[in-house]
Amino acid sequence: MVISPGRLVRLLISGLLMAGLLWHVDFSAMWMQMHHAAVMPFLLALGLSVAQVFAVSARWRMMLASVRLRLPFHIVVETIVAGIIANTLLINVLGGLAARVLLLVSQNVPVRGVLSTLVLERAMVLAVLVALTVLGLPWLGITLAVDDFPATSLAAVATGLACLSILVAARSRLAASFRRRAGDFIRAMAADLRDIVADRPVLMSSIMLTVLSQVLLIAVGLVIAVALDIDIAMVHLLAILPLVALVSSLPISVGGWGVRELSLVYALAQFGVSLEQAMLLSVLIGVSTLAAALLTGVGCVTSRKLRLAYA
Repeated sequence: MVISPGRLVRLLISGLLMAGLLWHVDFSAMWMQMHHAAVMPFLLALGLSVAQVFAVSARWRMMLASVRLRLPFHIVVETIVAGIIANTLLINVLGGLAARVLLLVSQNVPVRGVLSTLVLERAMVLAVLVALTVLGLPWLGITLAVDDFPATSLAAVATGLACLSILVAARSRLAASFRRRAGDFIRAMAADLRDIVADRPVLMSSIMLTVLSQVLLIAVGLVIAVALDIDIAMVHLLAILPLVALVSSLPISVGGWGVRELSLVYALAQFGVSLEQAMLLSVLIGVSTLAAALLTGVGCVTSRKLRLAYA
């Protein structure tokens, strides 16, 4: 299989960041941390991650219906699961979106409607993450002086990462193909977006489900932090997790790996949390998301086989 230059860059970013962090990790301390952690919180985190899959699926199915694409719920869930797995193993965000588009198009679902809903979905997710981040920043500022928490440096890094992700996306073959036939397609997508926005009950329900899905993701982090006995105030962790999710959602890595770990390690270090605990928290959040997708996917496949067997 030929690896494109863009994918190679993302692999290198994830690999180098993870290798740099793991080089300084005390693995025996990490093992002791895991060994003494209770099992039940991790099962709760897995359950919350599964709930997030269904919340995202319900939102997308509702939005698809607004552009006259009515799909069975199990098809939407299976497509979301494929997107999560692609996010984790391929290009963060873009890989998952591409997988969802390809799966539905292969089932003769019109690509325009699918893309319209995905554009609005990403806008909602980013808006919610930005809002939660902005709401949380004052809590971080209360306990940290400006010299101790270099917000300007963090903003500069985030801006640089955003510019890099835009450059990578703009140079992709998909973007080039889209630009060649963009005019009519964009106008048709705009009409679909207007239909969704005009449907106020669907729009408000989609926003509420977006907030719920992000709250569930934050709850996963909180539960795992409690299981690992991380010594940090919940209010500070509540402020940090949306910021980390926002930074790691940039499509410059493979599944956010490396970017999520570095940002979480850096942020938690300001509160005296050890590298080992921060790394464990970050990795387990990623593993929980992937495990929930696999578990839901297996459940969908099993359910489909049972339906066919008794049909």
